[in-house]
Amino acid sequence: MSWLEYILIALVIWNAIVFFLYGMDKRKAKYNRRRISEKTLLLSAALMGSLGALIGMFVFRHKTKHTKFKIGVPLLLIANIAMSGVMTFFLIQNHIVRFAEPYLIRDADDAPVCDAIMILGAQVYNDNRPSAILRDRLDYGYELYTLGKANKIIVSGDHGNKDYNEVGAMKEYLVNKGVPSEDIFMDHAGFNTYDSMYRAKEIFGVKTLIIATQDFHIGRSVYIARKLGIDAYGYPCEDRYSVEANNRRESLARVKAVWDALVKRKPRYLGDTIPISGNGDLTAG
Repeated sequence: MSWLEYILIALVIWNAIVFFLYGMDKRKAKYNRRRISEKTLLLSAALMGSLGALIGMFVFRHKTKHTKFKIGVPLLLIANIAMSGVMTFFLIQNHIVRFAEPYLIRDADDAPVCDAIMILGAQVYNDNRPSAILRDRLDYGYELYTLGKANKIIVSGDHGNKDYNEVGAMKEYLVNKGVPSEDIFMDHAGFNTYDSMYRAKEIFGVKTLIIATQDFHIGRSVYIARKLGIDAYGYPCEDRYSVEANNRRESLARVKAVWDALVKRKPRYLGDTIPISGNGDLTAG
């Protein structure tokens, strides 16, 4: 069970307690017993229990005519939702970075031998030339290959239409550096990091993987791969381009990654199995 599920369960339990707290106070009022103070009831709502409080008010018909509850509890619910969103956002950022850190390789010589090296796609120019970010990824992946850390490379990127082909440019770049064509597997439907990792496991049968991408991106990549059951490691490239903009986009993508991993979302495109132990030329497409 993930930490997010534990937090969700804790919130459900706490709101159930607050719900019954309102019911208990209603019962005490009915039998003229010592009451739970309004301060306690409002404080329990403010401390992330506003949903339970609001439901309790209407189920037990309690405090619904008191202005401080009739207006205050709904306002506390809005505040709780906003606070939960902010807290969850920052918890996710920290969680993914901490989760991935033990699996990051800072020196290529220290990388374990794996089934394949995964190079994730990025922008390709109109002349089929990889962008600077993509060249860095390709060079880092190539370094791992030449050190024998894997004898197969998966290039995964966007080839959604015939006029834009990230994986074709990536393969051409590696072949020009001396990598045999048959050692390069092309994932034409790697439209995002989650799809790339899912397809690496389901289409190519990868069990162990080294991922080459920028430092800002590596944590999410390793996190997704491992959540999908791949024994994955990351070899991060240096962040040299548009660092601030990349980090902003990445922070939102991490939130989506946690959700995708939680529900085990299936990519839109899968296809026939092509074992990584075979010939990469079969993936030319």
